[in-house]
Amino acid sequence: MTTLSRRQACFLRCQSSPRVLILLALVLLWRGAAIAAAIPGLYNTGVDAAGALLPAGSVDPHYRLVQSADPAALGPNAMVVNDGYPINPWLAHGPNSKWIAPMASQATGNLPGDYIYRLSFDLTGLDPDTVVITGKWSSDNGASDIRVNGQSTGLTYDGNFAALSGIWTITQGFRDGSNSLDFVINNAGSSANPTGFRAELSGTAEPLPPPDTPVSITEQPQAAGVELQDPAAFSVRASGGRPLHYQWRFNGAPIELATN
Repeated sequence: MTTLSRRQACFLRCQSSPRVLILLALVLLWRGAAIAAAIPGLYNTGVDAAGALLPAGSVDPHYRLVQSADPAALGPNAMVVNDGYPINPWLAHGPNSKWIAPMASQATGNLPGDYIYRLSFDLTGLDPDTVVITGKWSSDNGASDIRVNGQSTGLTYDGNFAALSGIWTITQGFRDGSNSLDFVINNAGSSANPTGFRAELSGTAEPLPPPDTPVSITEQPQAAGVELQDPAAFSVRASGGRPLHYQWRFNGAPIELATN
């Protein structure tokens, strides 16, 4: 992505050695469809590596508590919540996921504040520009964000812990190799009270093209009209044999530092 100082016609230079492709930004290219593959490492809360429900009191092997508001439960272990209160009124455990929390017993709960649960996964061999992750979640109390590699998606949840949310979709913010999803849960109140988090998710991505695949632009920059001297932002996506290198140009000349 690059930001230019005024309304400009932009050229993009995508390079994948030894092939170099220079295209006018508004030229549309066709891209053949690839078969999407399941993304490994995406798990529901409270399950083992095979997707089977874990016993109450187990450590969730996939989600880590990376931020806690309670000194008595600082993580990194996220625990499968015990059966019994507050599971009712909370949505019952199963059949595909369980509640997790800073402590297995939520009869008393944890101190108010933000708790962040992290799920890490690897996109090695997959094209991060083709990732589609869908899911649904629930929380006590509200959920204030889902972050992809530390960047906010703006997704929130109202804290209706008697049900799972509607389906949400995330398609941006991913990168080659290791990635993370952070789920930010807020425990409201003025003293310790039950808090928990639950999620069910899955995702797909297309395999990376072979190393000798020619470069093609898969998402063109869109024209923008702004007042003189006002900034304009442009973005592009490309596919081809790795590594890919980007260089934005104006009137044929490279724009300094515009290389992403």
